[in-house]
Amino acid sequence: MKRTVAGAGALAVVIAASGGGWIAGKRVASPAEVAARTKAPTASRITVAVESTTLSSKLITRGLVRYGEPKPVVLAQSTLKTSAPVLTQAPEKGRSLAEGEKAMEIGGRPVFVLEGALPTYRDLRPGDVGVDVDQLKAALNRKGFSAGPLATPYDGVTESAVSAWYRASGYDPFEETEAQKQQLRTARDAAQRANDAVLTARRAVDQAAAPDRRLQVQENAATARDRIASAEDAAARELDRANAEIVGRETALSSARTASKAADEAVTKAERDGGDLTPIDDARTASSEAEFAVTDAEQAVTDAHRAADDAAAAVPDAQRSVDAANLDLIDTQKGVDDARKSVDAAKRGRTVNTTGVDALGNPTVIGQIVISDDEIRSAEAGVRSAEARVRAAEAAVRQAELGLSSRKRAADDAKKNIDRTVRALERARAAVPKSRKSITKAEQAISDRASALDDLRTRSAEVAASVGRAEADLAKARTSLGSVKRSNAVALRQAKSGARIAGATLNESDRGLDLQSARLQFKSAVENESRAQAELREIEAKTGVAVPANELLFFPSLPLRIDDTKVNRGDPISGSVMTVTTARLAVDSSLDVADAKLVKVGSLVEIEASDFNVVLKGKITELATAAGTKGVDPDKVYVEVTPDAGPESNAEQLNGSSVKLTFPVRSTDADVLAVPAAALSVAADGTSRVEVEDDPAKPTRFVTVTPGLAAEGKVAITVVGGAALKAGDLVVVGAAGATAVDDGSAATDASQDSDASAETSSAEPASVSSEADELVAPTADSEP
Repeated sequence: MKRTVAGAGALAVVIAASGGGWIAGKRVASPAEVAARTKAPTASRITVAVESTTLSSKLITRGLVRYGEPKPVVLAQSTLKTSAPVLTQAPEKGRSLAEGEKAMEIGGRPVFVLEGALPTYRDLRPGDVGVDVDQLKAALNRKGFSAGPLATPYDGVTESAVSAWYRASGYDPFEETEAQKQQLRTARDAAQRANDAVLTARRAVDQAAAPDRRLQVQENAATARDRIASAEDAAARELDRANAEIVGRETALSSARTASKAADEAVTKAERDGGDLTPIDDARTASSEAEFAVTDAEQAVTDAHRAADDAAAAVPDAQRSVDAANLDLIDTQKGVDDARKSVDAAKRGRTVNTTGVDALGNPTVIGQIVISDDEIRSAEAGVRSAEARVRAAEAAVRQAELGLSSRKRAADDAKKNIDRTVRALERARAAVPKSRKSITKAEQAISDRASALDDLRTRSAEVAASVGRAEADLAKARTSLGSVKRSNAVALRQAKSGARIAGATLNESDRGLDLQSARLQFKSAVENESRAQAELREIEAKTGVAVPANELLFFPSLPLRIDDTKVNRGDPISGSVMTVTTARLAVDSSLDVADAKLVKVGSLVEIEASDFNVVLKGKITELATAAGTKGVDPDKVYVEVTPDAGPESNAEQLNGSSVKLTFPVRSTDADVLAVPAAALSVAADGTSRVEVEDDPAKPTRFVTVTPGLAAEGKVAITVVGGAALKAGDLVVVGAAGATAVDDGSAATDASQDSDASAETSSAEPASVSSEADELVAPTADSEP
């Protein structure tokens, strides 16, 4: 046994020794082996394929999208309208206005938007000429209403086009005023009287030359006197009509002023009543109280349920008390019975033989017990005590039964209280919607009062405008009275002149001079008629459908967007009424001074909004001529870009956002051979070249090239001398230890190549402020 153990130990020692020697042998290596294992791997070439592609250099910056710069809009003054202008329909903020659309209403009249370079500055009426007339005609022609050729006066064709346009828009055209109509009637009467005078003078000439001219001249004189009377009668009638018109206008003005005062008082009262918020406060208070009542009722129901549960829980205890009292009563009654039996037994015998057991277990008479009188009295006292306990037990039973009855009544009352509190809760809950309806009703009443107040204010503004119109009508009536008086004076003068002429003719006829005088009078009458007709034509040319200055807004470009409004419905018009911007978007940006020289107005731009996944084309529409203008930094040049986006692009969502702008600067315009910038090196003679790897196992070769546009980390190259190089060939972008062979030239050793790899590329750098994606050549140690 011991020998076996010793042998096993020796074997273990041998194995351990041999293992240690094997391990030691594995850990020991020669210096050559160590150098071989730690030697750096053989350097490999790092190559990139030659590409055939289109290169373009770009400028990239960011810009902020906006609508066009806001411009205030001021309506021109119209001399055709005498009443104060009041806004009856306000412009809508954010709305886009196209040509021919209505921007707002002034005194129930439209304000249209048209395209034109010259802002409105006057009323346009028949007979007017000018650039503003031409741009009105051009706009009407574009809208499909033939207004006649340009560079011609505002004539009947233009009137018809204006009338058709207004009526197609739902409005009546602005026709001649009452004063113009009266002036036209006066001119026509004067022309007619002048024509009558010509006819009269012609008849006078004919009559003067006739044999019986004396009689005819006398008739003419009588006729002339009759015309004076007719002129006086007509003048009186015209004066009566004009005076009646003035009286009617004064009455209308008085009524309008009364209505205006009543409207103002109604507005004041409505404003005073509108400030009374007592009904809604009361309704809200009632609603709060109703909600509090619901809370209280819910709590009362909870308390009633709890009280009912407590009362119901007390009934079993009371029942148990009754049962216990009855048991006590039974026990005490049994005790009374037992005590009475004892007294009866004591009274029946004073002695009692008792039996016992002897030592052997046999029954035997032990002795005689004699009951004394005291013991009998004590037993009777026990009976009385037991009877007292019975009475107490009966009283306890009655008390317990009363308690049970009380607990049952309390339970019943609690149940009834639950029903009452539940009904109260239902009533409280039913009152809440009513109180809320009261709030809604009160709010609606306040809203109705506010709406009624707006209507009253509008009505007040309209009535105030009617006062202005009534005043204008009264002024027109008074002007018409003056015209009637002047017309009557002219007619009366002409009639009296005719009478004088007829009288002079009669006198001259007596002297034999009537023919010559008649001819002179005829010539004078013809001249008067010519002047009257000319005046009539001039007035007719200026009387007709006009366009008031405050009903047109001309803008150089459309559509426009209403950026803000300055007035509300019912406000009088004065100053700016709104601000507008061009509906097309624009992008504000800036470029470095050097970069700005590479672009120009009209250059294409790519606009990218990554947040909205939108890419648009655009162009430069403004390029500042000096740095630091229009709010950009002193070393920057402002540039404005306009997107080329239609409605389908949904570009409006870009307003106010920051976007990326890409400006193409230079391009090869076609596919060219391109290599990374790191592939280019400079030969000893100063030429540029690339190192080409045809076979990894063979030496590389150098190809002389001419570098071109550098962009996107690549350089366009042109092969010099007809050397073989095409797309897909591999060019070395990292240093290599192999010997390269130059096409058609002496071989260049590895040291030259190593030096060449450190030389600066001759590629032409791109003058760009961004995307100079320089490709850094990897080192010889890098992984291929």
